[in-house]
Amino acid sequence: MLGAVGFIAVASFLLGANHSRFLTCEDFTLSGNSEPPGCTPGDV
Repeated sequence: MLGAVGFIAVASFLLGANHSRFLTCEDFTLSGNSEPPGCTPGDV
């Protein structure tokens, strides 16, 4: 159980730290959230 919780915590941290590789500014706008500083512009 502890291993599963640890895996989810590490995976969540890594996804959050590398969000610019798979999320664009448009993704944040479409979801109704503010664009974070330094977000990656989408293909326009």
